[in-house]
Amino acid sequence: MSLAGLLLCWSALIGGGDPDESSELPAGLAAELPQQQGLDGAPVEKAPKQDDFGRPPQQDDDSLLINFGAHARFSVPFGAADRSYSSYYNYYVVDHYLSWADFFNPGWGYEFEADIFFNKNAPGHRRTRGFNYGLVLLFTEDQYHGRSVDDDFAGNLKVEDMTTATLQIGGKVMQTLGNDFYYGGLITLGVVHYSAVEGTFSAPGLPTVRDEVFRDTYTFASTFRADGGYRLGPIGITLGIGLRLLAPPTEGGRISMNSGAFWTFDVDLGAEIGF
Repeated sequence: MSLAGLLLCWSALIGGGDPDESSELPAGLAAELPQQQGLDGAPVEKAPKQDDFGRPPQQDDDSLLINFGAHARFSVPFGAADRSYSSYYNYYVVDHYLSWADFFNPGWGYEFEADIFFNKNAPGHRRTRGFNYGLVLLFTEDQYHGRSVDDDFAGNLKVEDMTTATLQIGGKVMQTLGNDFYYGGLITLGVVHYSAVEGTFSAPGLPTVRDEVFRDTYTFASTFRADGGYRLGPIGITLGIGLRLLAPPTEGGRISMNSGAFWTFDVDLGAEIGF
């Protein structure tokens, strides 16, 4: 036997198998091997993980725990300010109906909002997308310009302006849509303050009389609002629509009215900042 053949047999005996077969390294030894290197000797980095849409995961180094907002609002009142019905054999007929829009024109107002969220999800490039919820404290103030109301006997009531202010607390939710867009809503309950409103009564052949139409009133209030916005970092721009349901103000001492809830339809535009 030649020297080359002896060496081949000896290596086969030591390896325990065919010298042409490949064997795997033990897991512990494979973990200790140096990282794979490119042609220039630099380590080859693995591609970052991506989500279902092929986007890299968001860095959760910013949270949205406190949010402050200021909004301007255009508000349209509606609902029954005065109404009377007659009943005939279980059928009801409306004798007369006056809306809050007959007494007051649409008005302008503003609101300040403070939110405390219980989750870290929020819109923005450095935030984690998802659902968030929390508590909201809401202060609003609106002014409605008075109108003139005529009756069937040529009488006229000219109403002065009315101011409403509310303080409410409730819940708020928010859902991110993409990186920077989001939508959400809130429901709040609280108290509303109506300013006293005076009016001037006039009719043919009668003296003009000035009296209190609605008293200074504190009563219950609630707000239902949906909004959406765009946020870049901590600053956001929002646009929303909402309904407010306010218990009616108390009529004056010499006025008799059958009033329903003071409803408003609102359009809000504002800015927010979150930390």
